[in-house]
Amino acid sequence: TEKDYIICNYNIRYYNGTNDSNNKGDKAWPKRRAKVFEMIRNYDMDVCGLEEVTSTMASDITQQLSAYKYIGYGRDNGGLHGAGATGEQTGLIFKKSRFEALDNGRFFLSNTPDKVSKVTNSNFNRMVAWVKLRDKQTAKEFYFFATHFDNDYDAKHVTVRSQQADIAIAKVPEIAGNLPYFFVGDFNCETSEVAYEKLSTAFTDSYLVMGEK
Repeated sequence: TEKDYIICNYNIRYYNGTNDSNNKGDKAWPKRRAKVFEMIRNYDMDVCGLEEVTSTMASDITQQLSAYKYIGYGRDNGGLHGAGATGEQTGLIFKKSRFEALDNGRFFLSNTPDKVSKVTNSNFNRMVAWVKLRDKQTAKEFYFFATHFDNDYDAKHVTVRSQQADIAIAKVPEIAGNLPYFFVGDFNCETSEVAYEKLSTAFTDSYLVMGEK
């Protein structure tokens, strides 16, 4: 019988070495990574968006999660992991046994989405990474998109996230065309924000749909 997809998102927390006071002790990636991978396996995730991934973390993912394919893009140059990516990566994993990647890419949450760029006042370059998947059992095809909206919660960055939502709302359906799609991420966003209102109008909030499930 055809199984449901277990679709997830997981910000695994940026790690840039123990010289950073925010990465010492139990917060250090070498202390956390086994638990991160254990959670992914225990929940039997089929596809999962990943945020705040460094090149070191991405290498650990590809080595330790052998059942999954990792695709990630660096925000500093837009490069693909394993092909010159620089900067923190927005990425995703999917089960190699169940899915085949037909296409993948990324776009920046800016007015020039094909170029390395950001909207005015965004703290960092932000992007959406995506993959087109085919289910090996059913031959069904769908798109999966993962993102990381800008941080900080003052009025300026509330506006930034609203602008990033506008760009995503335009680009995601354009790329997906007539195929179904999932759009996940760390939206850094309260439900009271305009960005959430826009996203929940354009897309269906799975948290609300699933309810107590």
